Amino acid sequence: MRRAIAALLCLLLVLATELKKLGTVKRLGADNPIDSAIAFARYTDPTFGWGVVDPGHGLVFARSDRPLDAAAASPLSVSGSYGPLLLLAGPTGLDGAVGQYLLDIQPGYTRDPVRGVYNHGWIVGDDRTISVPTQARIDSLLEIRKAQTQPSSSSP
Repeated sequence: MRRAIAALLCLLLVLATELKKLGTVKRLGADNPIDSAIAFARYTDPTFGWGVVDPGHGLVFARSDRPLDAAAASPLSVSGSYGPLLLLAGPTGLDGAVGQYLLDIQPGYTRDPVRGVYNHGWIVGDDRTISVPTQARIDSLLEIRKAQTQPSSSSP
């Protein structure tokens, strides 16, 4: 596994060097794959990036320790209403950063949920890959919710 990671890092270095010949290269990432996936999902500039910082998007979920699942799911991220790949550390539980990100983009409505936008999620794997309770938690965080309204501070 360490050799594979070292080989991948070398490949990325070569790729970055070659890309610099074509123009500016901006490194995007974080200290771990889960946070890097979230950073990549949020990122946007005028010509590139998912820019998923608000509700109304598709998301693909896979495990960070199953890289072949992510590779197999990559066509989902470039077709239809699918979107960026988010990673989970294991089959159970939602990592804090992923859960917080889903809360950040959770759709809400004030009057009529039919008029709201919706998030969509695709799970890569079965219930042994990502447990049913974890799938249910993801589904719950993708669902549209009634928005909390603050009482008006001005009185009539």
